[in-house]
Parts: sequence; C-alpha cells; structure tokens
Amino acid sequence: MNFFGRRSQPAASKPKEAPPASNGGSGGNTNATFVAVSKMKETITNMNKRRELLEKKMEIEQKRALEFKRKGNKKSALLCLKKKKMYEKEVDKILASVFNLEQQSAVLESSQTSADIINTQLEFKTAMKKIQAKVNVDSVADLQDDIQEQMQIQEEVADILGQSAALDDEDELEDELNELMMEDEEETLVSEVTSMSMGTDNIASNTINTGSLPSAPEGSVQTEAAKPVAEDEDEIALRELQAEMAM
Repeated sequence: MNFFGRRSQPAASKPKEAPPASNGGSGGNTNATFVAVSKMKETITNMNKRRELLEKKMEIEQKRALEFKRKGNKKSALLCLKKKKMYEKEVDKILASVFNLEQQSAVLESSQTSADIINTQLEFKTAMKKIQAKVNVDSVADLQDDIQEQMQIQEEVADILGQSAALDDEDELEDELNELMMEDEEETLVSEVTSMSMGTDNIASNTINTGSLPSAPEGSVQTEAAKPVAEDEDEIALRELQAEMAM
C-alpha cells in the first residue's frame, strides 16, 4: 500500500514543474511539455508493472484458499480470500490512476499542439507585418507603370531596327536569287547536251551488235513426246508383276 502511494505522488507533482520552464518562450513550453509527458508515461509503466504483480498474487491467494478449503482449514482459506480482496482493491486504484494519467497526458499533448499552432500563426503575422512595412502600395503601382512604359519603348525600338534590317535583307536576297536562277539555267543546258550525245552513242552500238546474233539450231529438236512412252512401259511392267503375284 505504501509503495503504491509513493508511486502516485510524482504524477501529482508533475504539472507544477511545467510553469517555470515556460519563461523561456515557446521552446521552453515545448520542452516542459515533453518532460512532463515523459514522466507521466514512465509513471504509467511502473504502475502497470505493479498491477501485474498484484494480479499474480491474487491468483496465488485464490489457489491457496482452494487448497485450504479441500483440507478443511476454513480459517486459512478465508484469510487467503481477504488478501485477494485487498489486492483487488489496490488493482482498481491503480487502474483508475493510470486512466487519469493517460487522460492528462493526452490533454497536455493536445494543448501543446494548439500552442504550437498559435505560436506559428503569431510568427507568420509578425513576418508579414515586417514585409508589408517595407512595401508601399502606391510605389508598387508606380513601379508597374514605369516597367510597362519601358517595355513599350523597347518594343518600338525593336520594330524600327527590324524594319531597316528587313529592307537590307530583301536586296541581298534578290541578288542571290538571280544568281541561283542563272546557275540553274546553265546546269539545265549542260544536262540536255549530255543526254543528246549519249543517245547517239547508243544507236550506233545497237547497229553494230545486230550482226553477231546467234544462228538457229540445226537438226531435229527433241521434245518431251517420248516421255509418255517410257511411262507406259513402266505401267506395263507393273501390271505384269501384279499378275504374277496373283498366280
């Protein structure tokens, strides 16, 4: 019983340790919350170990009560049951304390999360104010107007330079086109003359080659008319063999 009481006291004193660490700002609050939650979880672990030990003692006392009952020792059996009931009450207290600590730990973590969100939003607001303090809406509008004006001037200059360049380019391109036309006409004349000369050469070579044609073959030309005769002889021989086998 005293052991359980000593374990429960640190859990009750944990919330008192968080305020001193809060003087360090949001980081201090976070560290304090982490320490408090860690101690709560450690206490819960120790209390669960204590509960498991008491449950084992309850089983032992129940078995002993049954053994004494079988032996007829009623007084010892009732004493074992009283011990078992005592352990049960202590287990119930431990379960209730563990539930409370788990609930407090969850609330503390949730509160820390909410505080972190609020601190982040405050930092966002402060940063936005610093940025907006350096920016004037009127000066931004004037800056945009100046940029648009400079872009229009640059476009006009580019158009003027592009027109003069286009005129020079047209003269050069026209001269180059005339040169290409002249070269194409010369190549066409040369190809026509070459094709005409090649045509006359082919005609002369054909007239020369006509005298060397092969002569017609002399003598009788054998055809395949004799093959059916050979095939008929084979058929006759086959029939003769079949007749001999039938005899």
